[in-house]
Amino acid sequence: MKAMSLKRVFDITVASAVLLGLSPLMLLLAVSVRLESPGGALFRQTRVGRARRDFTIYKFRTMTVMERGGPSHFDCGDQRRVTALGAWLRRLKLDELPQFINVLKGDMSLVGPRPEVRPWVEVYPERWAKVLSVRPGLTDEASIEFKDEEKLLALASDPERLYRETILPRKLKHGEAYAARNNFLGDLSILVRTLQAIISGRKVYSAMEHGDSQKLIAAAYKRRVDERADRLYDCFQAGALYISQAQERSWLWLLGRIGFSGGRLREKKIYEVGCGAGGMLARLLLWGAAPENLSGCDLLPERTAEAVRRLPAAVTIKTGDAAASEAEAGVYDLVFQSTYFSSVISPDHRRAVAREMWRLASPGGWVVSYDMRYFNPANRDVHPTLPAELAEYFPEAAESFSRSVLLVPPLARRLARAGFWLCDFLGFFPFLRGHLIAAFRKA
Repeated sequence: MKAMSLKRVFDITVASAVLLGLSPLMLLLAVSVRLESPGGALFRQTRVGRARRDFTIYKFRTMTVMERGGPSHFDCGDQRRVTALGAWLRRLKLDELPQFINVLKGDMSLVGPRPEVRPWVEVYPERWAKVLSVRPGLTDEASIEFKDEEKLLALASDPERLYRETILPRKLKHGEAYAARNNFLGDLSILVRTLQAIISGRKVYSAMEHGDSQKLIAAAYKRRVDERADRLYDCFQAGALYISQAQERSWLWLLGRIGFSGGRLREKKIYEVGCGAGGMLARLLLWGAAPENLSGCDLLPERTAEAVRRLPAAVTIKTGDAAASEAEAGVYDLVFQSTYFSSVISPDHRRAVAREMWRLASPGGWVVSYDMRYFNPANRDVHPTLPAELAEYFPEAAESFSRSVLLVPPLARRLARAGFWLCDFLGFFPFLRGHLIAAFRKA
């Protein structure tokens, strides 16, 4: 009872402070919403609260007003009615600010299971009975996991089915766990992690269907080519040249560390996951690898077509899903990926690709990951892969090691013009290194 009383006092204190402190911003947003499209500034909807009692939830309106008598089907994945301002509000979660009014009124808490409309409550009534024993909240574990839920649904082939059969059950699992433990310190942890998720911009799509994950990978690479390639990867620019040379040094160190130097590279069979246009395979050829021993796959046909054009005919290039390749199992001395994992949004998809990489590696062979360590606010398509995650992907490794490398690219691009020595000097500090190279040996 004391914990619940403390929780309510905390709710009232924080909600009052937010509403007072951010009232000028909320007024500006309300006026902006009204000016952008016809309709009120607030979106109101009936949700089911504690003890299954209905209440009205408030948000800033982010969509155009639907005409009376318009469709009432499930449209969470429909982005066509989202306004330009609405998309921005959703991305920063500012559309949720009016819900502090719900917190102040006692309809909601700062932390608790997110409230739903009654039709979805009736889908799993017994499970909702447990969840609705506590006040619904502005955020919870499910809010962190499904921070960009509307984008996930927009990409799904059947968004209603995905929500009903995958997302909602996972939300209910989080809600049941919260109702069972419900403690104040746990609430503080959730609030901190919610802020971290919003600030970092990381997208977590653990419930994404495999095909939908591939759609996002393709879209991310298209944006990278359309918007960034000329500016970021042109080696006539000092920053791009420094990064390219630093990457080469990292890979040559790795190849030496696993015993592939001194002419031995020519004997090794090598497979690249996410080979793109063949840039890394071309480097391996330059370092002494035999064309007939090199293979690669990529999801995008235009990229594999470019790889086929630029590489010798003896190199094997395939188009398809890296998680289900047609390559022969257990024959490759080195299976590697270079910044592929960081482009894969779904953790389940990353695990599937890792399993496929392990399948392809020969006994005594190596699986290597070269990828990003940090979130990049300027590139929301990046999802860094950390050492603990990689260790989880390859638990059967007989030997493993990792090393942070390469000065964080945004800094390197700016400082390289002043001198490569400056980038090398700063690269001595581990916390300024933006990539991780990790190797796992198969028994």
